[in-house]
Amino acid sequence: MMSSSPYDMERTLMVLSDHK
Repeated sequence: MMSSSPYDMERTLMVLSDHK
């Protein structure tokens, strides 16, 4: 599930922020 891609990390951060 965890990828070594910078895009994936940014996407996760966005999702977490959205699911605040």
